Amino acid sequence: MDERVKDIEQVADLIRGIRVAMLTTVDGDGELRSRPMATQEVDFDGTLWFFTEAGSEKAAELERDARVNVAYADEGRARYVSLSGAARLVHDR
Repeated sequence: MDERVKDIEQVADLIRGIRVAMLTTVDGDGELRSRPMATQEVDFDGTLWFFTEAGSEKAAELERDARVNVAYADEGRARYVSLSGAARLVHDR
């Protein structure tokens, strides 16, 4: 099995059942901003999906700077996951 596929499966297992993640973006002044977001329940292929309003502050922040961090925590199962990457806004109804 490809190493990337193994990594994706491991992340999928770790975040399964954790509904809310903290999404961290970079604001216009370069400051980090975190807010809770509900992860959409789809088959995980390495891409996380979140819904937000097109005119929201976080959407504007992502347009300026795509760098993000998404953190999951499940204290009861002692699972903590922090993922860094680039976000992309998708306007598809």
